[in-house]
Amino acid sequence: METRKTEKKVVPESAFVTGWSQVPPCYREDVMSRLMEAFGINSKVTFYARMRGEVEVRKSQIEGIEEVFHSHGITDIWGLEPYSKSNQ
Repeated sequence: METRKTEKKVVPESAFVTGWSQVPPCYREDVMSRLMEAFGINSKVTFYARMRGEVEVRKSQIEGIEEVFHSHGITDIWGLEPYSKSNQ
């Protein structure tokens, strides 16, 4: 019997890799816990799946997510690509 790995559907508009890549390492635990609270989740595995856009963000969660990033001066949040000034 052959086992196939199923491809995960990614929703790029729901990914926040761009924002996460701008969070200084010293603030990552705080930002992660605040985002997990905004999502209503407890698992880091689920957090990273959401960060990569494997779970679509609900419209009701967008404001809370943006608020967390904005509190750290991060405004370029959404996308799958790590932040780069050349992306601007």
